[in-house]
Amino acid sequence: MKPKRILPWRWQAGLWLALAWLLTGCGPGGEPHEHHEGGHVHVAPHGGSLVMLGNHVYQLEFVGDVERGVLDLYILDGEAENFIRIDASSIQATGLVGGSNRPITFLPVAESATGETVGDTARFSALAPWLADHPRFEIILGSFEIRGNRFGERRFFYPDGSH
Repeated sequence: MKPKRILPWRWQAGLWLALAWLLTGCGPGGEPHEHHEGGHVHVAPHGGSLVMLGNHVYQLEFVGDVERGVLDLYILDGEAENFIRIDASSIQATGLVGGSNRPITFLPVAESATGETVGDTARFSALAPWLADHPRFEIILGSFEIRGNRFGERRFFYPDGSH
């Protein structure tokens, strides 16, 4: 005589999957995150401002260099831990700075240390000579694509970011 199961195997499998999902959270391999206001916080690798795309699909990190008058953009995975290289000739944005629209064109940057090239890079850079006089401004990021995922216009304030 077979022992009687309390729950059918499909229910048991579903419960195990739900338990595994709860234990891993959104981090790979169940890595813990810092918690903040009931959520978790991602740390920008360059100390910049993060903007989340999708539901932790990707993160964009914006890093301003006031002395050089440059605004850098890094494309990261959803946990802001790994760089995501893309093939883009530019990423277009508009800065609402001091009551006027300023075009921001992020161009790909080659990095010999990492083997990144124009057309296969995670770093883009734009001239922003007004950055020293306007340390906080709104950015309207135009639509663009990362690895087949299309993202529409995003608006956020720099250096606040958007998570």
